[in-house]
Amino acid sequence: MSATSDTETGITNEQLAQRLFLALCLLEVLIILLRLSPSTGEFASAALRPIGGAGLLILTALAMPMAGRSALLVGTLAAGFCLAILLTGGAGVESLIDGLARALLFAGFLPALYLLRATADRQSRVRLSRRRLAALPAGRRADGITLGSHGFGAVLNTGSFPIMSAVVPADADLQERRRFGLAALRGMNLAPLWSPFFVAMALASSYLPDTALIQIAPVGLVIAALSLTVSITLFGRVKGFHWGWLDGLKALVPVAGLLASLGAAVVATSTLTPLSTLEVIVLAVPPLCMALMMGRTGGARLVLTQTYKRMGSGFDDLIIVVAAMTLAAMAAELTFAGDIIRDHIGSQPVPLAILGLILLCALPSLLGLHPMIPTAVMLAAMTAEGPSIGLAPLNDLVLMGAALTAWSAGTMCSVSSLSVAVCAGLFRVPAWRLMASPNLAFAGLVILIATAVLSAVQFLLS
Repeated sequence: MSATSDTETGITNEQLAQRLFLALCLLEVLIILLRLSPSTGEFASAALRPIGGAGLLILTALAMPMAGRSALLVGTLAAGFCLAILLTGGAGVESLIDGLARALLFAGFLPALYLLRATADRQSRVRLSRRRLAALPAGRRADGITLGSHGFGAVLNTGSFPIMSAVVPADADLQERRRFGLAALRGMNLAPLWSPFFVAMALASSYLPDTALIQIAPVGLVIAALSLTVSITLFGRVKGFHWGWLDGLKALVPVAGLLASLGAAVVATSTLTPLSTLEVIVLAVPPLCMALMMGRTGGARLVLTQTYKRMGSGFDDLIIVVAAMTLAAMAAELTFAGDIIRDHIGSQPVPLAILGLILLCALPSLLGLHPMIPTAVMLAAMTAEGPSIGLAPLNDLVLMGAALTAWSAGTMCSVSSLSVAVCAGLFRVPAWRLMASPNLAFAGLVILIATAVLSAVQFLLS
């Protein structure tokens, strides 16, 4: 849709939303800085967050006319459900304000991601890895795409797909393009299991702030490594175990240092400060990106300009986050939601309880519901009175792992998934051919692998 214009000021709806987005981003940075001091932290949460939440509601309303169909559908449905909950007395306006205040974190997190993507895309080591992947033999290219999309996706998210689609031969037929597209989806959608640079990790961390990145990342890496092994041995062109995947791994060596340094900076900052992983990323990513662009004439200004431009054109992520977290905050007041989960899932043996939670959040995505909504509702219900009270036997670490697994599996095959939509366009494959595909079976195997790993973690921690 075209942006509407203010006839008096000449400012378009898009520009107004863009400026408000920037203002809310800066407000969130200020709140995080104030939280570093115990004397000002309470003021930041009590006074500034509700103001930011109101601004976020206005921004969402401004952004809705510019949203894609999927985000528009999610936002409309969430607004309808929230209104129904308010009218029936299931929750009050306080819950609405609380959800918006919690979602304000993402007004700082999403621009940090945009800045990180813009910076990484201009690193020579990223271009070197892409050239090495393109040079792989045809029989090993799909495995290289899986590993490459996983490595690049850990930082670039869906921005890894343009890099991987450039590896596909120009004369590849539909069958070949589909095979490469499915390989890219398998790789990229496993990265949310451990990477802090995903909305999935940020969402889970906002409900389970005491679970540190240094705890969840190793667990997620184990699940991702086992799942990647399954992808290469069962879903690659060459069936069975082989060493050809090492070539794809070697192609990622140039970016390994970048990934490691970013991860180490986030872990170190979260360890030394009282901030959550999400808050650390908002605060630490901009100076890290500026450091990476030092020595490049106009480099810092270029990535900042691109980031600001992205803030004025990509509101879908923001709308989905605000819709999911606001609805989750209100649904958490419906005590029967937590009661149902406790009665029907919490009474099961640990492996079945973990599997039940994952399926509860992942299966609705196959019906077109973005996995963020059931995941947020589940986490809100489980932490309504504090961490771990919902399914008391389950450790917070296990609960977060279940949420990330559901996100990973759900977005791999969902009609509402941005991953599927972007991948379909870049690899020139109909979206339904990526959804109704062998990746459904792969997502099921990922869920089973995660259930086994998380059950073992629960056993070790109990």
